[in-house]
Formats: sequence, C-alpha cells, structure tokens
Amino acid sequence: MEITSNSFIILLLQVIKFNGNVESLVNLGYNYAQIADTLVIFRQQSIIKNTEEGISLTEAGYKLLIKLNKEDHRSGLSRWISPKIEERIERIDLFDIYLPNKKTKLG
Repeated sequence: MEITSNSFIILLLQVIKFNGNVESLVNLGYNYAQIADTLVIFRQQSIIKNTEEGISLTEAGYKLLIKLNKEDHRSGLSRWISPKIEERIERIDLFDIYLPNKKTKLG
C-alpha cells in the first residue's frame, strides 16, 4: 500500500494524537516496517516527539493533521475519528440489489 497517501498519514497522526493502536493500519494492509519508517520520518521532520507517556504530536504535527483534514474535506467528528475503512460498503446503483454477507436467523 502507498504510505504517502493522505488517509494513511491522517490515520497515523490520529493514532498518535489519541494514543491509539496501529492494528487498524495493519488491518488495512500496511506493515509494521512501513509504519516505523513513517514514524522515523515524522520524528526527523519534528512532527512527533517522545514524551514520558510515549509519542505525541508537536505543534507542527497538529497543524499537519488539520491541513490534511481540510485537503481531504473532513469536517466535524470525521476530522478526529476515522471510520473503519475495511467495513465500508461500496456505493451501488439505485436499482442494484444488496445482499449482505452476514447470515440471519432465517437463513
């Protein structure tokens, strides 16, 4: 997967900001080496810093997150909380029939 995409950078910055888990990025197809390499680049560019609690965003990192959110047309809660991309359903035409994969009690 492309590690320079806005969505990857936004998700990683959100994980850092809220002290989250990188498993969501791994589930999207990124590997730990890509995440670690990106963190090294962020540290070199002073986007993140080490603290006693772990890693946190610097002022530059916070501004980058805001800038990328604007470029990606995110507003409201979606600026801070990303949807689970792996659970999104692709848009279908008006007359297409949607059949979910989940089985119900009836079948």
